[in-house]
Amino acid sequence: MNRILIKIILLTIPLLLTPLWALLLAEGVVTLGGGDKDLLVLIPYLFWSLLYLVSGIVFWKHSLRRMVLSSILYSLIIMLTLWLGLLAYSFTA
Repeated sequence: MNRILIKIILLTIPLLLTPLWALLLAEGVVTLGGGDKDLLVLIPYLFWSLLYLVSGIVFWKHSLRRMVLSSILYSLIIMLTLWLGLLAYSFTA
């Protein structure tokens, strides 16, 4: 039971931190130099955290270390692939 709770917490931390990041960016505590456009950073972060959660569920049966590392790796690969696709699309448009 303890192992299951640890896995759930590790998979949901990035998703639960999104509102905190939004608050810190909106209040100006954290600034990325873009003014109001700083809030647009949250969209890829939210999408990545959802991908991390889904890939963690896919690797649920593995050990804790392998689950977390595989989830991070797969979610980053998917985000990088999507970013490269958008970059390629912008060059053709």
